[in-house]
Amino acid sequence: MKFLSSFSPFVQKAIIGTVIVSLSYGGYTVFFKKSTTGTNYTTITTTVKKGNIENSVQVIGTSALVYEQKMQFSQGGKVAKIFFKEGDRVKQGDIMAELDTTDVLNDIKQQEVNLSNAQIKLSELLKGATDKDILNAENSVASAISKITTLENDRVNIFREKANKQTDYDNQIVSKQNDIQSKQAQLTNSQNELVTLEKTQNKGLTDIGTNIAKTLDSAIIDARKQIIDADANLYSADEILGISDANRTKNDTYEVYFSAKNSTLKFQTENDWAKATTLLSQAKSLLNNVSSGSSDTAGVKNLLSTLAQMESALVTLGKNGTDAMNASIVSSSFPQSTIDSYANIFSSITSSSQSSLSAVNNTIANIATLTDPTLQQASSSDTLNTKKQSVSDQKYALEQAQRDLIKLQNDKIYSSDTYDSQIVSQDNSIRDANNSLKYAQASLDLLKAGATQTEIALAKNSITSGQISLQKVKEGITKYQLEAPFDGVVRKIDFKLGDNIVTSSSSTIAYLYIENPNLVEITATVDQLEVVKLKLGQDAKIVFDSFSTLTFTGKVSDINSTPTQTSGVTTYTIKVAMDKGNNPIFSGMSAKVDIIIEAKNDTLIVGTSFVEKKNGKTAVLKKNGTSNVRTNVVTGISNPTNTEILSGVSEGDTIVRLVATGTGASTKTSLIPTGGGATRGTTGGGGGGNFNKGG
Repeated sequence: MKFLSSFSPFVQKAIIGTVIVSLSYGGYTVFFKKSTTGTNYTTITTTVKKGNIENSVQVIGTSALVYEQKMQFSQGGKVAKIFFKEGDRVKQGDIMAELDTTDVLNDIKQQEVNLSNAQIKLSELLKGATDKDILNAENSVASAISKITTLENDRVNIFREKANKQTDYDNQIVSKQNDIQSKQAQLTNSQNELVTLEKTQNKGLTDIGTNIAKTLDSAIIDARKQIIDADANLYSADEILGISDANRTKNDTYEVYFSAKNSTLKFQTENDWAKATTLLSQAKSLLNNVSSGSSDTAGVKNLLSTLAQMESALVTLGKNGTDAMNASIVSSSFPQSTIDSYANIFSSITSSSQSSLSAVNNTIANIATLTDPTLQQASSSDTLNTKKQSVSDQKYALEQAQRDLIKLQNDKIYSSDTYDSQIVSQDNSIRDANNSLKYAQASLDLLKAGATQTEIALAKNSITSGQISLQKVKEGITKYQLEAPFDGVVRKIDFKLGDNIVTSSSSTIAYLYIENPNLVEITATVDQLEVVKLKLGQDAKIVFDSFSTLTFTGKVSDINSTPTQTSGVTTYTIKVAMDKGNNPIFSGMSAKVDIIIEAKNDTLIVGTSFVEKKNGKTAVLKKNGTSNVRTNVVTGISNPTNTEILSGVSEGDTIVRLVATGTGASTKTSLIPTGGGATRGTTGGGGGGNFNKGG
């Protein structure tokens, strides 16, 4: 080592690399080269024991007397405590200042909770399932079965509803087809009557009816019925439009969608309703002023004129209302089925009002003929025009019925598709419920069977992992503290209580300065693979070439992030501060420094040469009676000498390593005999675990 220390780190690594390559080639020649003789082995053993272990970065540096050291936090945060003031003396190990540790203390509490949960889980696994756990699992199975039954019943109901709905549509379609046939027959009759009227127009009609009293009575009776029908039509329209106080809120859920494509139609419809309502009120008033048997011809004519205007307004209301509905936007609160239903209502208002208007006009014409002989000559022409209007109205009604039939047929198809989608969704729900039942049943079976050895082992590993995590978090609290690396005097403090410490920018870093005439800084270089392992404040062990029997302690005081390029090798300069005490240490002395990057006390350890890593797994040969059993282990800190064992073996277990001692009658030699399972005896070619050669 003294020979190597005289060279730079780069040259040291080159020498070590050459030696490793030479040894590797020699090892290959000795242990893997084919030969006519075999290999015998002897057994080396060690015992798993508790001890201390650490892993370090090793560097060689040069000392310098500096008398003062700048201390800085390695962690950002708010300054919570300052235990010394400028001019105070401190002892090595004193905590001089501390950042707010709320977050790290919360992390510690969380890790303690996690560890407690892992311990509780292991305890429950070892204890096994309680009667309550099994009962709950059985209830889960029963609940899953019940849910499947309900879903299957719902599926049957969906099929039943679909069949009923399709039957209902079929009945409506048949009824509409019959209605179309009836309207077609009526239209044919009216067309035939129109032809007859046209043939007889020039011959004159002599029997128009001369009983004026009878005609007036009939007109009053018909007027009363027409007013009732008009009142019903206006109320039906009001329920849709929501104009009157009684119905004002009924269309709140869809008003914004009604006639949204053409708002003018909506206003026209509402105006038509208002106009027809006013005329209806006038007609009611006029009706109250006449009575059956009355000879008030003028009053009846005035009533009929008002009725004609009202029925005409209702016809316009029906047509505009139908168009307004067809200009509506479909939504969840205003579905197409509702729009179609309301459109049918307005269409019905149009048809019935047209019929009533035709009847009123006929009555007006008859009264005019009876009361004015000069009109008798024109009655035939009026009758002909009325019949033509009736034929036109019947054509419109027939076309509307045909449109209604097409819509019913489309609705039937849409309804069938909707129910089919519901059935597919129900089938998916049933499949999911069956999967839940399988999971619940499997969980119940596992509870009854109890925990497996694998589950127990995993639970133990969780506890070990939790203990390690808790230890790491507790160790991390030192990052929030400034610890005096030696005895000295606080010369200057750059920060005060409440300051936010920043570590990312060198121009804003706040320091605490300590004076000490015994302060020594050792300057060394590390490569880019090792510098990332170092942090300010890490402990270091120092041995000077001039004092090879003494080990000094120090801390990393500076890490310069500016790289240095030498012969293509990138290195970084670091400094380690120490107190030399009364020892005659001077500037320029060489020292070997071990910077501790991780350490663990009172933990299970075994020699590193007894541990093998292969195919992503780590194992040892554990002695079990007369056999050597390959045992998987979980490892922690490792260095060339020892390796920490977290789980897999226990304190006091004997661990075996096989070492070649001579040759036998085999055709190929190896450091460790190949094969699996266990080995027996101390010599010969028994099956081992393919372990790497150790020291």
